[in-house]
Amino acid sequence: MSRFPTASHLAKWARLCPGNNESGGKRLSSTIGQGHQWLRSGLVQAAQAAVRCQGTYPATVFRRLASRRGKNKAIMAVAHRLLRAAYYILLKREPYKDLGAN
Repeated sequence: MSRFPTASHLAKWARLCPGNNESGGKRLSSTIGQGHQWLRSGLVQAAQAAVRCQGTYPATVFRRLASRRGKNKAIMAVAHRLLRAAYYILLKREPYKDLGAN
C-alpha cells in the first residue's frame, strides 16, 4: 500500500470519488469517469452484497443515501467506503470491525 500515500489517492486511482464541479454557485454535472475496470466492478458487486446484510454499517449508509441521492449513487458511495476500509485494513494489518447500524 506504499504506492498510495492516502486512501483518497487510492480512491482517485480507482475512480470511485466524484469530482466537485461548481462555478458561480451552480453545481455542474460531474461524472466519476472510467477507472480500473476489474477493481471498480468488484467493489460495486461487494457493495451490493454488503447492503443486503441488515444491521451493518454499509447497509445503514446505503439506506441513508439512497433516500436522498438515489440507489446508484448510494452504491458508489458504499463502494468508496469499502475501498477506504480495505486500504486501512491492509495498511494497519488489523481485522475488519463493523461499526454497526448505529
